[in-house]
Amino acid sequence: MSSRRVTDEEGRVWDCKAETEAAPGCDVTLVCTTASLPDPLRVRVSWQWAKIAEKGLARMITAAAPRLAPGYKVVPPSVNAKASRSVRNAKRGAISYVAASVKPMSKE
Repeated sequence: MSSRRVTDEEGRVWDCKAETEAAPGCDVTLVCTTASLPDPLRVRVSWQWAKIAEKGLARMITAAAPRLAPGYKVVPPSVNAKASRSVRNAKRGAISYVAASVKPMSKE
């Protein structure tokens, strides 16, 4: 199995090894490690991954890696979920109702 060492834009050095031998036409799973990440990162790439430019491979790895900034907290998917249409419509209706019930001040 082959391996590569790439450096990303933030200066982290990644050591990557293929889990299995590359077969023509079959994607390969790389196991990449760096000092700032406690667990190895698995990235699926083309079977010709050894020919990918260093910067391109580093970008793929960085995109697949979790945020590595200190103090970064992972936000659960439920926080980013969109509200159901009925809830959004209810909010719109409430806003338009409030706006309709406010009467302009008369000039005296």
